[in-house]
Amino acid sequence: MMRIALSAFVLMATPASADEISAQTTAAMHLIRDGRTPEGLNALDALISAGDSSAIEGLAELLLWGAPGIPRDAVRACDLFERGRELGRGDSAHSFASCYYNGDGRAQDYARAAEIYQEAIARGFSMSRCALGNMYVLGRGVAADPARGMAMCLESANAGDVDAMTDVAEHLLRGEGVERDPVAAHAWLERAAAGGQRNAPYWLGAIYWNGDGVARDTTVAARWWRIAFERGRMDAASRLGDEAYIRFAEAARHPGRLGDRSRRKRWAGTRSPWSGEAMRIASTQTKCLK
Repeated sequence: MMRIALSAFVLMATPASADEISAQTTAAMHLIRDGRTPEGLNALDALISAGDSSAIEGLAELLLWGAPGIPRDAVRACDLFERGRELGRGDSAHSFASCYYNGDGRAQDYARAAEIYQEAIARGFSMSRCALGNMYVLGRGVAADPARGMAMCLESANAGDVDAMTDVAEHLLRGEGVERDPVAAHAWLERAAAGGQRNAPYWLGAIYWNGDGVARDTTVAARWWRIAFERGRMDAASRLGDEAYIRFAEAARHPGRLGDRSRRKRWAGTRSPWSGEAMRIASTQTKCLK
């Protein structure tokens, strides 16, 4: 039977906060994970009607990301996050703040996002600390205070938050709120990647591709990008294409490595269809702000 890849919420007995996930909600989410989507959704609906706040959070996450048999609906997801927040959930408050930060399901409003992230922190949802810290670093919705923001993210990273580790590394790579230090960034990213964070392998690939604080090694870069792709970073596929092209072009320059001389000549003078501009360190939203 097909198994659906779902968020970490689906697989956890309890989240990394004071919020609880009921056994009934966990069972319903496992039904969806295992491909029994209608049965799982019916179970969630019944739990929501009975006032189970964890079922509200679970269904909201499913709607936010979408899944086979569950069309993405950001507006409804944010409505449910708001409902969970009203019931006192810190994780729902965090996700509701992200609706405003990302402008997804709500009109973008950084100030409102910052206010609700602060509320989630007060409720014990640790991920919100670095989310708000990133806003201080970037000066979005709050008065810019990079040092304060970096300190907030470091607090979460040192407490074991792999998303915060990745954010700290990104700030170190960009020199935001702290002196640029690609060596320290590499160390944080390796810790985050070992903890399963999905963006960290993408950044490690970029570091090795550029030789930023490490010896340049496109083979190692590709290894990290494969991991990033497996963890859901679809954009890593284009980087893998760049690496494959370089390997092929290098082989074309050495007679004997390619059996077809005409192919060798044709490929040697062709630009990579994935190259575009030179690879540079860049990313989308930091993980904690998602």
